[in-house]
Amino acid sequence: MKKALIICLIALATINVFSQGKSALFIGNSYTYYNDGVGYWVQKIANSLGDEFEYQMVAPGGYQFNQHCVYTPTLDAIALGSWDYVVLQEQSQMPSFPPEQVETEVFPYATILCDSIRAANPCTIPLFFMTWGRENGDQTNCPYYEPLCTYEGMQLRLRDSYVQMAVDNEAEVAPVGMVWKTVRDSLQDTLVIYAGDSGGHPSLLGTYLAACTFYASMFHKSPVGALVPEGLEADDVLAVQEYASMIVFDSLDTWQIDTLTVRADFEAEYLTKDILVYGYLQNWSVNADSCYWDFGDGEFEWQYPYNPGQWDMVFHNFPEEDYYDICLTAYAGCKTDNYCETIYVFPQKIEDYTKSSRHFSIYPNPTVNNISITLDHNIEIQSIQIVDITGRTCILNHDKTSQFYDVSLLTPGFYTVIVKSEGAVYKGNFLKL
Repeated sequence: MKKALIICLIALATINVFSQGKSALFIGNSYTYYNDGVGYWVQKIANSLGDEFEYQMVAPGGYQFNQHCVYTPTLDAIALGSWDYVVLQEQSQMPSFPPEQVETEVFPYATILCDSIRAANPCTIPLFFMTWGRENGDQTNCPYYEPLCTYEGMQLRLRDSYVQMAVDNEAEVAPVGMVWKTVRDSLQDTLVIYAGDSGGHPSLLGTYLAACTFYASMFHKSPVGALVPEGLEADDVLAVQEYASMIVFDSLDTWQIDTLTVRADFEAEYLTKDILVYGYLQNWSVNADSCYWDFGDGEFEWQYPYNPGQWDMVFHNFPEEDYYDICLTAYAGCKTDNYCETIYVFPQKIEDYTKSSRHFSIYPNPTVNNISITLDHNIEIQSIQIVDITGRTCILNHDKTSQFYDVSLLTPGFYTVIVKSEGAVYKGNFLKL
């Protein structure tokens, strides 16, 4: 009995090489460091929802972007280059000033910081921290610029400036200020989000609101269901979680937040020839523009889709009977994902995989160049179709008199012969070597 080796797919291990956690550097001032810091509460929220988050903070009181641009601790932290995000928070009033003043005193330094971030790591995302307006507007500067006389006017200017900085620098913005406004408009009488000192700093609930917004912006997941900090009411926390989720995900394009997820995935098909094993690997990756195969036997291969999102099968010759850890890494710009499965190659009879229908026979089987299909004399043929393991039609013949086929140009592999007749369909398999 002729034998060959065949791949058996065994779900021994599924490995996700890349951590699902996030890391961020927070650059700002007191709005960033109040109540133990926004990063601290993002970490608490993430951990309570099963995610990981690491952070560092550089936030001297009252600091502006132009000061951070020359501040050694800020530059050293950026230079680490290990961050998924670098959060940028300007001094609380500066972005609300008249547009022409913001263009000269804020925007150039935002660009310098973003350029520094990308110089350290082109895959790090600058994320602007849209802050909130003061409780009763900026009364100090009200005489010089009317929009600052009210909370609403100040908030609109903050929104416009932070969104513009994100657009100008191909960055993202965490819309904390707009979540803040929604809470004020809806629940001002019941939720205390200002600390009550200068009408600007956040209460613990206000910092938690900011952290929920950052969690949604960074992890692209809702913070609803996260921990309730000690000292806060569960209903208040839930309201803040829901508003943060709503504002972030309702306007992703406005906030420039890219939620595209790259997913690596494949499944193995198989065929045999003598003592060699050939594996067909179907790439099912999503949103990737290139993929890298590690076949587990010292061989590697890059793969690119024929059309966006459409992948062809990869053919690989495995050298011997053994376990193989096959890994596929999918790429889309700076985004990556990795998927691995372990397969085992073992001896198996070819005949077990090439049994013919009792209504017709295929000869020779296995074959190299030709096959002959012999049918029961009483089968009235409508068509004979040969398809590969993906279901793609390779040969279709409506000639009822021809049952001899040249298969020399077919790729080695398993094929199915489908015979259609009046009211019935008959199938048989053959192996092309």
